Amino acid sequence: MEAKTTHTPGPWRVSSETVTDLKRPLVEACNGSPVAVMSFPDDGDCNANAALIAAAPELYEALKELVELKAMSDANGPRAVYEERKPIAWENARAALSRVDQGKEQGGE
Repeated sequence: MEAKTTHTPGPWRVSSETVTDLKRPLVEACNGSPVAVMSFPDDGDCNANAALIAAAPELYEALKELVELKAMSDANGPRAVYEERKPIAWENARAALSRVDQGKEQGGE
């Protein structure tokens, strides 16, 4: 039985708004509700951390898909549905990682 995911649904993004006069980056859900506020004032590491947090739902889904595919392959061997889903799962994983890397380069915005 699969555990129910209870986190705020994605996608998340690093908001162009900041919290307080300390300019703390804000991570928010697609509906604009806050998910996380960075603890330290805006700097390179803080923005990179915010980008990583914002990508968490995509990273979770990509990893979940890869784990499911591995289990499917282990149980049944590499059948057609596995072979069909495998490139999509890997592309989703690469896209999620790319989003994190782009967020680091752009200062989290």
